[in-house]
Amino acid sequence: MCIRDRPEAFFVESIKDVFYFYSGYKIAIMTKGIEDSDLEHFKGFNNFVKDKFNVTGEHGWWSIINFYSGTNSNSLDVFHNLLMEFRTDQRSSSSTP
Repeated sequence: MCIRDRPEAFFVESIKDVFYFYSGYKIAIMTKGIEDSDLEHFKGFNNFVKDKFNVTGEHGWWSIINFYSGTNSNSLDVFHNLLMEFRTDQRSSSSTP
């Protein structure tokens, strides 16, 4: 199940909720010492978002997306589109010799 398809199932209304969900998940698996390759999908995402919006400083990906998306519901769409673009870029760079 994808958050984008059914945000109400995850009690998600904005990108901030996604960030809290992700952070809680990350803390839980780190606390339990669980290896999770899904977290690798986000490695470098913060820098990708900062570069995409030409942002410097210590802003996190969720605050940048929240600022530039305009509305809570739009922030989820912007996040999803950026994540798909980021993953595509990751696949392209990993397949390049």
